[in-house]
Amino acid sequence: MLGNVAKASAFVGSATAFTLLCSWVAFGFNARALGIDDLGQLALVQAAVSFVGGLTTFDNWQPIVRFGIRSSHRLGLVLGCGLALDVLASVLAAFIAGVSILCLSISLGFDWIFGWALVPYWLSLLTGLSGTPKGYFRLTGRFDLLAYSQVFNSVLQLGAAMLLWYYQASFEMYLVVLGSTNFLASLPVFLAMLIVLRQKSVRIANPLREHSTRRFLRIFIGVAAGNSVLSTLTTSRYQLVLFVMSGVSGTTAVGLFAAASRCAGVLARCIVPVSQVFFPEILHFVRREGSAEVRQMMGRITLLAGGCALIVIVAGVLGSRSLMVLVAGPEFVDAASALTLLVAAEALMWSGFHFNPFILGTVGQVPLLKANLTITVATVIAALILSHTLGQVGGGLAVLFGSICSYISLTLIARGQIVRLTATYKEKAD
Repeated sequence: MLGNVAKASAFVGSATAFTLLCSWVAFGFNARALGIDDLGQLALVQAAVSFVGGLTTFDNWQPIVRFGIRSSHRLGLVLGCGLALDVLASVLAAFIAGVSILCLSISLGFDWIFGWALVPYWLSLLTGLSGTPKGYFRLTGRFDLLAYSQVFNSVLQLGAAMLLWYYQASFEMYLVVLGSTNFLASLPVFLAMLIVLRQKSVRIANPLREHSTRRFLRIFIGVAAGNSVLSTLTTSRYQLVLFVMSGVSGTTAVGLFAAASRCAGVLARCIVPVSQVFFPEILHFVRREGSAEVRQMMGRITLLAGGCALIVIVAGVLGSRSLMVLVAGPEFVDAASALTLLVAAEALMWSGFHFNPFILGTVGQVPLLKANLTITVATVIAALILSHTLGQVGGGLAVLFGSICSYISLTLIARGQIVRLTATYKEKAD
């Protein structure tokens, strides 16, 4: 298994390194042009759009991989179910975002220019059809196409940031242009999937055409809905902490936390593609191998991921101040402490990336849902308490607290499942 992962990770890693460089450079242009307060406002807008999108999107690439492995002969139906949910989620997200823009513009007295500037972000939600293509390419091992899409999006964002900085654009123009790049981001990977499916003569089936396909769609929706809630709870902690800080800490703290979270978020961009390479391989391995082999594989990945996380944490402690000044400028030096905490939180959270597919493949979503719901609530409470007095540092401490709780809970759940698997195999052997 590790051989397949290493081969795919090498290709994805090269694209990720390029993306890392582009993201930091683009953020540097935006931070220097906007300043702390405007950057905080931009981060709030982007966090709100991401939160609405995450709340309504089924994030169905994982169900596509899971059902594609189990029912490879029904691939067309699996993709049809995924696209149906993509379309439904996009329309729902765009509707909620459109109503929110209208209500906020009226109730909070926003300028109508500000409201119109958010339209491209609204359109980006309407065209959010990337869940199914990502799931299909991960299922079939076409990580090269995902890497090309990643590189395209990075170049697009970098070019937009450079043009906005060069022409000294207004804040509203930043919203228009960056929202437009979001709108274009999901289209290439969707078109690539249609081309590949045509080449392989795979027909997308209509999940509503008969009773059996409608029953399969209901099962797919159940799995995807649970996965959507789980994904939202995991990825929305930054956004929720940012929303809390906007109410209790002031615009300067929000801007500094946004800068730190943007730099730390680049770390997640490096690790997420690798974890997505592991996801189908771990599912295959759990279904194929015995308990001893699974326990040995999980132990090796845990040690490797833990060692990498430790290196990243030490690097964050030693270099966060220099990195903050280099990327965003001297104005953001006070965000260095928050960056140290957020780097540690990201490293710790993603060092347990292999637990999710293992738990999903053995016991399902329920334990993960319970754990993540509890941790998200605890993180928000911690942010309310800490960010009121400590500002951006309090926000960083709240996120780190959530990551520590998440890692501990995933470790305990995974260990319990390994013990259960071992006992089951012993009973069968006897």
